Amino acid sequence: MNRNVDLNILAAWLNEKPAPALLEAWEHYIKALCCRLSADERRSLKEEVLTDARNIAQAAGGFLGFGKISDEEQNMLARLEAAFR
Repeated sequence: MNRNVDLNILAAWLNEKPAPALLEAWEHYIKALCCRLSADERRSLKEEVLTDARNIAQAAGGFLGFGKISDEEQNMLARLEAAFR
């Protein structure tokens, strides 16, 4: 996937909860993809996706982009991370 598309998807999901079917499709995609990657590739992909998602969540929260990540954003980040298990 294109990195810019990935960031746009993550930003949209953190701003507005995706439809359950869309999020489930992404989770299935990540799980299937991870089965084909080496441990290092999986770790790298997970780190990149979660770092980008956290950065987006942090930029969206607080005052002038500085502040804590909301509970709803934390829940979405946890769900994104769980897809890599």
